[in-house]
Formats: sequence, structure tokens, C-alpha cells
Amino acid sequence: MESQEILKQLEQKQRLGKVRALASPENGSNNCTVMEEYYEACGHCPPHYHDCDEVLVFLEGEGTLFVGQEPRPVFAGTTVTIPATTPHCFYNTGIGHVRMMAILPKGNAEIVFVDGLFTSGPPVIATEEMFAGML
Repeated sequence: MESQEILKQLEQKQRLGKVRALASPENGSNNCTVMEEYYEACGHCPPHYHDCDEVLVFLEGEGTLFVGQEPRPVFAGTTVTIPATTPHCFYNTGIGHVRMMAILPKGNAEIVFVDGLFTSGPPVIATEEMFAGML
């Protein structure tokens, strides 16, 4: 599957998420993929894994990253390396947006979506209604 198709599939599965390829085979990068990802409040990326390692660099905002079944708080300045074939997902649990970079050491990295991975369910996700009158 070409990386543009993968990005389109990923965006369709995300809630309010946007993905932009900065480096991919389509723009001349055959040996790595770099994506900028943007999530509004309550946005998320569904459970999935890749056939190679992935490095996530969080630039703005805060949220919860599940690596396997382990939740990890993440915020601007956090860098996480996820080993190949390790299921993971992300939830923006803050009240603002999250911006991150995803770096994969392959030009055509495989992405496999995993349904029903997290039996305990996602963390409680903040909504605008929960913060009405506080902002």
C-alpha cells in the first residue's frame, strides 16, 4: 500500500486528527518516513502497529500514549520509541491541541490497525462541556 493511501486510511480512522507527510517515497524519501500529526481536544489515533520501529516526538499539548497495554502520559518535549510490531494508540486527553512528529526508518512502513486491543477501554477523554465556564 502506498504511503498516501496509508495516510488517508489513518486520517479516516482518527477523530479530528490530521496527518501530513513531510518525508515519504512520494516526495523523494525512500528510506524513512516523517509525518506531522495534529489532534484537536478529544482526538485520537486508533490502536495499530508498524513493521519497523517508530519514534514519536511530542511538540505541543498533552495526552496519553498506550504502548501495548501500558498508558504513558506524554506532553511537549516527550520522545518515545516504539519497537516494531508493538501495538500502540494515542488519545489527546488535554483541553488543547496536540502536535507531534512520527519518524519511521522505512519509506513504505506497514501500518496494521488492531480492533479490540484495549480491553479496559480508553482513558476518560476531556470534552469541551466538561470545561464549560472554566475557560
